Amino acid sequence: MKKIFSLIGIGLLAGVNAFGQAALETSDTYTLEGFWDEDGEELTEVQVNGVLQGLTVGLDGDNDDPDRLYTAYNLDITFPYGFEVTKEDDVYDVYLNYDSDIYPYTGKKTKTYTHTISGNWRNGNTIRIACYSSSNQDLLGQTGNLFDVYFQATSPYVKPGLNKLSFSGMKLVITEGSQGYKPADMDKEFTVEEATMSVDVNIGAGRWGTLLLPFDQNVPAGMQAFTCGSVQDGKVKATAVSQMEAYKPYLVYSETGYSATLSGKNSATKYEAAVSASGYSENGILSGAVTPQTISTGYVLQTLEGQQKFYYTNAQTFVIPSGKCWLEVGAEAKELAIEVDSEADRIEAAEQQVAGSKEQVAGAYNLAGQRVGADYKGIVIKNNQKVLNNK
Repeated sequence: MKKIFSLIGIGLLAGVNAFGQAALETSDTYTLEGFWDEDGEELTEVQVNGVLQGLTVGLDGDNDDPDRLYTAYNLDITFPYGFEVTKEDDVYDVYLNYDSDIYPYTGKKTKTYTHTISGNWRNGNTIRIACYSSSNQDLLGQTGNLFDVYFQATSPYVKPGLNKLSFSGMKLVITEGSQGYKPADMDKEFTVEEATMSVDVNIGAGRWGTLLLPFDQNVPAGMQAFTCGSVQDGKVKATAVSQMEAYKPYLVYSETGYSATLSGKNSATKYEAAVSASGYSENGILSGAVTPQTISTGYVLQTLEGQQKFYYTNAQTFVIPSGKCWLEVGAEAKELAIEVDSEADRIEAAEQQVAGSKEQVAGAYNLAGQRVGADYKGIVIKNNQKVLNNK
């Protein structure tokens, strides 16, 4: 019997059974029974920010043959970006569900089940789940709950609102002849809550960076933000702004260095309006990654030989992580410097930063919005007036 099962396992993985027979199409299928929190309470919306929760997958297996009972099964479940199946002792948290009494067992006082289930994370956001019986025992029924999966949504860039789980590579196997049956691939929709998300932002002193936030944000004191509208004479034209819109890419700069955690509430409506089906958004000639993007065209902000500029990809592959941006323009030149449209723009942006700062008291601020002392040389903003301090 063990030898027979090992052949069933080969059939599950290869898509054909041990005797070379292809899996047959079937209208039997898997079902998504619902989501629940750590205490087992049903959820109408999936939670974010690392909250532990679970889902239950069932079997609807009485559509083709009222007498067919399956022995083993496998399938792939693909989660949206930002989700991950949790692990305990380096084993993925996938467990048989015994609520529907679909699994055979031995013993009366203490039940011993012959089926075993496991999960293995594959490329992207997909987990492959496989279940078999060590003694080739058939399931006791055709319909019922099969297994539970524990998971978390950990990225601040998780899509709020309507999402989907994708079920694919599905196989159901009977003992006789190790015959496999293949349900059609399917998607199951679910809703992710809108919530307050947090993003760590770090910019070195005198350095540029790129930033895309999943919420609206007034540009904080100590940092400046810019849109990029064009390339002229080998330079990226940057225009200062006082507010960053959710899911829009920006160029950012700090004169003295900036490090903080920014927080705000995301929005399903704003996500749908800004983000493409491929998981990126655009703002002028800047493109921003909401989900990680692999690019080989355009320009990437880098520091080469001590020079921080936008450098042409030259067909090299770059992975842009969530929250970072690149220039989506043709091969203008090998490298592009950054030029703020005008000094007036920098002053205006700095004034807006100072005016919006909760720290605004009598004092002076530089054009980056940072408070400075009396010995600071250059243009400062004092009492909302621009003053040249050269004492």
